Amino acid sequence: MQRHVLSRRMVLRSRGDDRKVQRLVDELRMVSLGEERLATEIVQRSWQLSSSVYFQALTDERADATAVVLIGDDEERLARYADLVERYVQPLTDDELLAAIASARTGAERARAVMVSGLGAPIAYDARYFEQITAAMFDEDREVRAAGLAASSYAFWPQYLEPLTAMAMFDEDLELREDAGVALEARADASGVQIEGEENA
Repeated sequence: MQRHVLSRRMVLRSRGDDRKVQRLVDELRMVSLGEERLATEIVQRSWQLSSSVYFQALTDERADATAVVLIGDDEERLARYADLVERYVQPLTDDELLAAIASARTGAERARAVMVSGLGAPIAYDARYFEQITAAMFDEDREVRAAGLAASSYAFWPQYLEPLTAMAMFDEDLELREDAGVALEARADASGVQIEGEENA
């Protein structure tokens, strides 16, 4: 079984913080591995940080947000680099990500906050994120439900199987039902890859 260790996804406070990421890349002399579009609105830039640790910046254009993450197979070395990166970029905290959902005044604001919280959700299960994102998946507003579905894709928690199944079967919007079905298939396809979070593992 293939095994990877990931740091938490650190969501940048603003798009202007991309400059911090570039300075970090330059100062640590990371080797660029290029850019790829993982989905229609998701772009990933990757660098090699050391022989066993890679650095990635994941931009979700729907949410207009970027998170950085480290991935590798050397847990101790990855943890040291993750601490350095977090102190340097000062990402949004869990409390800030979740509070943005509660304080949203419009459906569009709530949809964006839900997607950003999904981007920043930890690898290990966290009930606070799960409750907020699942609530969005069954919101009256279609845009918020779509955001909840998108946000759920960032965490392969088994707890999402039940709400995704319900959404695939019962959502009033055909496109969202189909998208939820695709999300369920993606989880089944990824079942052979073990992903271990650096935190809360």
